[in-house]
Amino acid sequence: MRSFYRLSFLKGFLEHPGQVATLCPSSGFLAARLLRIGDFEEARVVVELGAGTGTLTRPILRAMPRASRLLAVEVNGRFVHVLRDIPDSRLVVKHHSADDLNRLLRSSELAQPDVIVTGVPFSMLTFSKARHLLEQIWSALAPGGQLIAYQTRGRLAKLAEDF
Repeated sequence: MRSFYRLSFLKGFLEHPGQVATLCPSSGFLAARLLRIGDFEEARVVVELGAGTGTLTRPILRAMPRASRLLAVEVNGRFVHVLRDIPDSRLVVKHHSADDLNRLLRSSELAQPDVIVTGVPFSMLTFSKARHLLEQIWSALAPGGQLIAYQTRGRLAKLAEDF
């Protein structure tokens, strides 16, 4: 099954390289690292921006309490179909860009997230789009909430200095 997700991811990259930005999905190593640094066990609401084929979604769901919810936001339709096949009633999948996060939370009747995880390629966004997304994230987060962003370049750190 793992090869199915990798193949779906590769096809998604080839069809929309500006959206996907990498050839392969996140690794098990990355998932383990995220779970160590995030407060998933206590979270009531978690948001995953750019959920891809769910390689991080599944471990996050396993770490979350039964009464919590995970909003997975994905712009790639191929990936959305894969995500919607995950059999977990706590998962809400939205086929949408992440730039209107607060509206997506309201329409899903979800509270402010305790944790937001994102692999959105900030280095590929224009300055104004990247700043807008960061503003959305910061205004959506619950007080004391966490933003966990995994990136291969340091642009996000510079963009987020004000926040």
